Amino acid sequence: MRPIVIVLVAMLCVSSCAGYKKMESISKEEARSIAVKFTDQKKGVDDLIIDDRLTKEYPDGWAFVPLYRKFVENGDKNWSRIGGFDVFVMRDGDAFEISPVVRYLYGVDEAVREHKEKSKAAH
Repeated sequence: MRPIVIVLVAMLCVSSCAGYKKMESISKEEARSIAVKFTDQKKGVDDLIIDDRLTKEYPDGWAFVPLYRKFVENGDKNWSRIGGFDVFVMRDGDAFEISPVVRYLYGVDEAVREHKEKSKAAH
């Protein structure tokens, strides 16, 4: 019984000493707030809101679709955003843009996988 305890303690030390920590997942509401801030910071694009009807949940987070307020609230097709970007918010709170070309050609899952690889390489 003692060797098992020693092994468990050693495993805990190795994982914590290596800088690994369990990241709590954010809620969908917190992710939406991050997506709103991300959208608001987009230069040259004004009056966008998140259309909650288009939000999709994935294993790694949520994809939010910003659209012009006039289109969402009034259905004014002059303000539709064909080819607009999605904001993907990871469960750890990291957010990034998915272009419509990437979304269409490769899908959201592939965009998330690529973002994870880039983030890992940057750290």
